[in-house]
Amino acid sequence: MTTPVPGLPFATEPHVAVGVDGTRTALHAVRWATDEALSHGVPLLIVHAAPYATGPDGALRAHADRILGRAFTVARQRSPALTVRTARLDREPVDELGDLTGRVDLLVLGMPAAGPAGASGSVAVRVVARATGAVAVVHDDDVQAPEAAAVVAGIDDVPAKAAEVVWAAHEFARRHRVALHLVHAARSAAGAAHARDLLEPLRSQWDGRDARVPVTLHVVHGRPLPVLVEHAVEARLLVVGTAASGWQGMLGSTSRTLVRAAPCPVLVTGRPDRQPTGVPARDPQDRAELW
Repeated sequence: MTTPVPGLPFATEPHVAVGVDGTRTALHAVRWATDEALSHGVPLLIVHAAPYATGPDGALRAHADRILGRAFTVARQRSPALTVRTARLDREPVDELGDLTGRVDLLVLGMPAAGPAGASGSVAVRVVARATGAVAVVHDDDVQAPEAAAVVAGIDDVPAKAAEVVWAAHEFARRHRVALHLVHAARSAAGAAHARDLLEPLRSQWDGRDARVPVTLHVVHGRPLPVLVEHAVEARLLVVGTAASGWQGMLGSTSRTLVRAAPCPVLVTGRPDRQPTGVPARDPQDRAELW
């Protein structure tokens, strides 16, 4: 392992990044992030926000470097062939990690097991709320889903609002060659019928993109939170978006709760105007058809 350096010397290259803080939760996130970096075909960047290590005390810098070194070892054991880099960051975690979301393809964060949220859980929720790019939150108590488990996307009944969520979910499903389930919770039976009519063309459009990714639509009469939790129980990943106005930094209440309590990893999409650097470019028709 090379000695960790302050800042982001690799910021111009595509990366999957993972934030670590020395906890078991963070090391669990490192393993998940390592797998995702492999699936993206990009290096893994492990970062630790350590404003406490910016002073003259060499012991504090050594402590920060040990946190990064332990995470590096976990990633290397998971995938010896993957390029893994580390960086020690100087500002507070929420500031550093929030800004990092606009510079990497995906940021992965750990979330402690269900219960009173500690510092790690609080940081993860706050970072997701201000993120300008995609953030995945991995929970301590997530049940390991089978390799063939589907991706679930929680979507709005307006195709334009569902566009970024469906695109991100389909990209994950394509890389892992699994099915994609589009799930919408309607307030009434009549609303469910109306939503199904609106969303079926969207399902049909994406179902034909890749033969390895069958896309199904599930419109359910019920409240979004319990509906999505139920569908996520056996999912490989749950993908959700921000609130309608949230592409400028605010999570909707359902997404915020799912980040904490979903039974599987949760991917919260970034702003729809940002094209990730390490994944295939969108078909130009995607925006024309969905917006």
